[in-house]
Order: sequence, then structure tokens, then C-alpha cells
Amino acid sequence: MCHLSTLACPKVLEATRHLPNVLHADMIQRSAVWPERFRKFGTNSLTIGLYFFPQNERVERYFDQLVDEMISNDLAIRSTVEKAELLIFPSTTLPCQYKRFQSKYYLWGIFKKASTIHNM
Repeated sequence: MCHLSTLACPKVLEATRHLPNVLHADMIQRSAVWPERFRKFGTNSLTIGLYFFPQNERVERYFDQLVDEMISNDLAIRSTVEKAELLIFPSTTLPCQYKRFQSKYYLWGIFKKASTIHNM
């Protein structure tokens, strides 16, 4: 389940309108898609464009397994949405105060269009 950050820029809101109900995505090494801007300056609350949480308790176990696998293997998820890439990362890549929601790790995402990253 995808939730828009209240701090996301209007371009993120527009991009979310093109999100399909089901994403077709690839899991890849995080280093292959981690934005240079994050390498240089780190991440913060303005970095987050989208939050991803399990839709209900029935899928929570599978979601937690996905998050654990991404953390353990330093992975990211990449999906093409219209003319942008949606990149999804585990919350362990965020500063301490943003790493957990209700004591659990979660996923967050950004849209990358061409070579420009829009506030996530």
C-alpha cells in the first residue's frame, strides 16, 4: 500500500496518478540505483516521496519478509511508471528518527525522471 508523503513535491503527486494497482518491478543492488545526491548529502524527511506499508495483516508477514530480504542483501526495487522510474528502498537507509514506523522497518520511494530526482 502506497502513501504519499506530506512533504513530497507536486511532481511526485502527479507521478503517483500513473501508478498501476500492481507494480511490475525488479529487485536490484541498491548501489546500482542509489542517487548520487544521497551519496553526497545523505537522506532526510524531504527525501521521502512515498511510503509503503502492508495493506492488511494478511500480507504483513510477506511484506516484512520482503523488507528483511532487501535489508539483508542491500537491495532496492525498480519499476518503470510512465516516463519515470520508481525506486524503492528499505527504511534502514534513512536517518535514525525515520527508520521505523510503529517499531517496524518499512519501504519508501522516490521517482526518478531522466537524470533528475524529484523530492521523494
